[in-house]
Amino acid sequence: MKIVWEGTYNVDGWSIPAGTTKLKQAHQFVRFCMHAARQAQYSSLIANGPNNNDAYKLIDPKRAELLPTYPKNLERLQRCNNAWWGKKLRLREREAPGMDSQRLTHTILCKETPHHG
Repeated sequence: MKIVWEGTYNVDGWSIPAGTTKLKQAHQFVRFCMHAARQAQYSSLIANGPNNNDAYKLIDPKRAELLPTYPKNLERLQRCNNAWWGKKLRLREREAPGMDSQRLTHTILCKETPHHG
């Protein structure tokens, strides 16, 4: 069996609340988490690719090839169009008030998206 990397990917990020009294510590924590060695360790346990590309130097090559952000895998993926998804979800929420977001997303995937946005 082989993983076929075709489809979309999404990007996550870190947020620091405005006005925090611990801004220095928050910055230190984000730097800590983004360090290549920590990203490599995380990606060796979880099938999420590292954000720090230097982490790939520390990940076993066979494991690296299984991760979505491995360069050859990422070439075949497209970044998710979050603006499109947001617009579709807002329209569906108005049409079907009270429907949870998971069901709304499923409805959009099944009925409206030839290539998932």
